[in-house]
Amino acid sequence: GICYGFVARSVGKDGKKYLYAKGMNTGGLLFNLDGLAKTTTAILVEGVFDVFAMYRANIRNVVAILGLNITPKQVGLLLTAGIEDVVVAVDRGVDGATLDK
Repeated sequence: GICYGFVARSVGKDGKKYLYAKGMNTGGLLFNLDGLAKTTTAILVEGVFDVFAMYRANIRNVVAILGLNITPKQVGLLLTAGIEDVVVAVDRGVDGATLDK
């Protein structure tokens, strides 16, 4: 229920996929964390629009890490939410980058 910023998706060829509010600390947030209330398994996706796509497929236990790199803060949020199992479902970036091990 707290607004931390906003996110948009670029459809241009500028190389940026997601656009965040200036100064927004994405490394300390997980989009749709409250959607994990009744599960111990989380599916990690890159961005908020990936969460929307999963919801269209009736998959609810999904959170966006807001980029390709999960942070210790985000791991802590998952643990605090009672998550025991994680499925990583991120795609390759334009430059071939993937989620850090």
